[in-house]
Amino acid sequence: SSLQQVNFPENLISIGESAFESCSSLQQVNFPKNLTTIGIRAFQNCSDLKQVDLSTCTALTKIGERAFSMCSKLEKVEFPKNLTVIEKEAFSYCRNLTQAVLVGCTALSEIGVNAFNSCQNLTYVTMPENLSIIGHNAFSSCSGVSVFDFYRCTAITAIGHDAFSSCDSAEFKVKYMTTVKDKLIAAGVAAGKIVEIY
Repeated sequence: SSLQQVNFPENLISIGESAFESCSSLQQVNFPKNLTTIGIRAFQNCSDLKQVDLSTCTALTKIGERAFSMCSKLEKVEFPKNLTVIEKEAFSYCRNLTQAVLVGCTALSEIGVNAFNSCQNLTYVTMPENLSIIGHNAFSSCSGVSVFDFYRCTAITAIGHDAFSSCDSAEFKVKYMTTVKDKLIAAGVAAGKIVEIY
């Protein structure tokens, strides 16, 4: 495909399943502020896409399954504040992703299975305060991460198995006297990698 840029009409609310899948020349997408849904595989394998700015999409609550998976040049994602769910494999194998700032997503409750699997250039991940569920293998093989910061998190109810497997350089910061440490250990994180902060 030779499509390089997409400008959506402001009144567009949904981007459908596989809408731009494998548009290998796509470099820029201007997302409309009234967007509510990004469908399954909508931008999967858009191998030239470098940035995704969803910050003005205040009605967007869910990023669909594999929506941006295998976008191999994607470096930066800006999320909307009202996002509640990042579905499974949404950003898996985005090997050049260095910035995925979640801390402002105060409504985010779930990061799905394999959501950021093999994003090996992520370096620092701050979990948002109301996060409840992290799916299994969600951050598996994110080998470049030095810190997963859970300090703001008090609502974690479940961390899936191997959610952080092969994150060998990572330290995990948690607030003292929360249950997050126990849940991380149950998910396979070594106790020695967890730092409790008062």
